[in-house]
Amino acid sequence: MTSVKIAVLSIITVLIAWNSNAQDIDYAKKTIEILSSAKMHGRGYVKNGDFKAARFIAKEFKSIGLEPLSDNYFQGFDFSVNSFPSKMKFKVDDNLLSPGYDFLIDPASPGIKGSFPVCILKEYSNLNALVNRLNSRKESFVLVVDWFSLSDLSEEKRNELKANLARFQRNGFSKLSAIVEYSTEKLTWTGSTGLLSLPRFTVKASEFGLNENSTLTFNVKNKFRKEYHSNNIIGYLPGENTDSVIVLSAHYDHLGRMGKGCYFPGANDNASGVAMLLNQARELKHVKRPYSILFIAFAAEEIGLLGSGYYVAHPLIELDRIKFLLNLDLAGTGDEGIQIVNGSIHTALFSKIQTLNRRDNLLTKVKTRGAACNSDHCHFHERNVPSFFIYTLGGIKAYHDVYDRYETLPLTAYDGYFKLLNRFILSL
Repeated sequence: MTSVKIAVLSIITVLIAWNSNAQDIDYAKKTIEILSSAKMHGRGYVKNGDFKAARFIAKEFKSIGLEPLSDNYFQGFDFSVNSFPSKMKFKVDDNLLSPGYDFLIDPASPGIKGSFPVCILKEYSNLNALVNRLNSRKESFVLVVDWFSLSDLSEEKRNELKANLARFQRNGFSKLSAIVEYSTEKLTWTGSTGLLSLPRFTVKASEFGLNENSTLTFNVKNKFRKEYHSNNIIGYLPGENTDSVIVLSAHYDHLGRMGKGCYFPGANDNASGVAMLLNQARELKHVKRPYSILFIAFAAEEIGLLGSGYYVAHPLIELDRIKFLLNLDLAGTGDEGIQIVNGSIHTALFSKIQTLNRRDNLLTKVKTRGAACNSDHCHFHERNVPSFFIYTLGGIKAYHDVYDRYETLPLTAYDGYFKLLNRFILSL
């Protein structure tokens, strides 16, 4: 063989090695951009946002070549949900507040319309004193809790006051029309499958000139549905051993809309995890697989891990056939590496992924923690299915807020994270 041919073969060998476990960052970016766009409406329960995301993922599954386990990729189930699809007006005197940026509404709130005087709570009151004060009001009013002034409360008294507010919100109280809390904490929203008696709002800052003579004006409409239909999206790649299955999962739902003008994009949580799931499917479709692989995009994670709970109760592949499950969430940063929930339980497999990372110098850190029921792996773990839940660390702090956007998601360690996951999957 000539020296030229040897040189060419060497270059080809290097290129093959370089491209092994390759991921398509442009595909990932495009996926995240689509899923976190306004046309997906926050992938929640307004304007069929979750279904639009599900349909997009199913289309990608088909394009990749994943097999459905039934007539299609959908596993449907029902649950109750509260939402805010239309009006969301909140004024402090003449100051119109912006939903998502200036205030949040408790997700279990009913609607409210009208203008109300305020009763401001700036110092601690036990339940009896608080009840007496509220009973003294002769007209409908809003209780404003000024947590800025209450910042020095002990944890015990703070928790007691919060419990009393929750009691009023759950059961209602005399002339009390709503609860407004001026908070020192970051505005972080969630969803709800239930509906309470009173609306409650959290306001970010107190620069709106609120005082005892202020008037609060609301025009908020909610929509509570006892039976909302959503879908897990499930695709399958057969491997050499069809009796054992590796599961890759990521939830695709997010928080949806809060009124007409505000939606929660959910770029990191969890459009990034879905992008990683799809990219892994694209890569694994074209390699030799020692085990079959099941890809699940779960619905309704954000309101109680409902999609994964439904799958565990109605598995399309029996749970005892699952060799290992990898649940992916918050895959869009990575400045400080990754965190592996259940890493301290499955120590041999955690050691394996650490070894792969050190060998190939892919991520800055691979950190471990114990069991935590904080994502869709939980229901599987409780049924003795070996599992890891992995999320990236560091970088932007946007989480469950309006700032979790595609435009600012850094994807700092996406390439290294992809390669580590891929090599770990093929080593199982």
